[in-house]
Amino acid sequence: MKGIDHRDGIGTRSSRCQSPAERDGERIAQHGATPQSSGMLGGRVVERSEPLQGRHKRRVHSPFDRMLACRCCYAYQRNMIAEVFPEAYDAQGRKALRPDLRRKGLRSTAPMRRYVSQPLTVECKSLSDLRNFLCTCKYVSDQEQFGTKDYWQPPDEFERTRMGDCDCFALWTWRELLALGFEARFVTGRAGRYGQGHAWVQYAENGRTFIVEPTAARLGMSIPRLSTFRYRPRFSVAWDGENLTFYSHEARTSVPPLSTLIAAVPEWTVYWSWAWSRTIALLPRALYRRIRRSEATVSAARREP
Repeated sequence: MKGIDHRDGIGTRSSRCQSPAERDGERIAQHGATPQSSGMLGGRVVERSEPLQGRHKRRVHSPFDRMLACRCCYAYQRNMIAEVFPEAYDAQGRKALRPDLRRKGLRSTAPMRRYVSQPLTVECKSLSDLRNFLCTCKYVSDQEQFGTKDYWQPPDEFERTRMGDCDCFALWTWRELLALGFEARFVTGRAGRYGQGHAWVQYAENGRTFIVEPTAARLGMSIPRLSTFRYRPRFSVAWDGENLTFYSHEARTSVPPLSTLIAAVPEWTVYWSWAWSRTIALLPRALYRRIRRSEATVSAARREP
């Protein structure tokens, strides 16, 4: 995929959008760091040259400590991403003729070109930068934010408001992944409790397809691969910098080999155990904040003449 500067308008070529390997090499050269170890991030090799951040930052002495530190950094960077099972997820689809104009097609608020034509102000140089921005954004329903049942907020507006629902998160993430050089698509379909009204992003690399769930950015870790069974794409949109291409997808019900499923169970167990433990631990604090906000609202209403 050619490099495209998505902040200069449609079809503007730029050398800024390089391949992942070129970007990693430039980052290492700029910081003068020597990679300590490497691993797979969304199907591609990444170098562990960046310093650990936040609570993962620690002094590295022994080889064991170095390995543990690199694994912590890896978990921090690999957020929101999971490889799909090809037997259960139709990643390629078939070309469709403008599903955004159909009554039961893509329910975009504006023509799809509107979502790729305006320049963005936030520049992400890595997946970690992308995740860091999403962590500053708040999930809000369209009814609460715009007073309507469904509204697709353009990415440039989403950068200013930093609020929105799944399609707002996904559209902005799609634009940023394209700017990073990924062969990404914006996808709508069904995902678990969201029924027919969910949106996410997928990208292909080295013959494998990966799902990016932007609304899961706050969890700060990868999605377990077994969770991708919930995702059923219906339509997707690709953009090469000049033309939009639409795809429709079929529902697949095949099951991967049993050995593959068994190997994915530990990851799923650890992920959801950690997620639910974190949710339960934060629940009292969330309830306390809600009670305080309710009390403040009542007090303000009483003070009004």
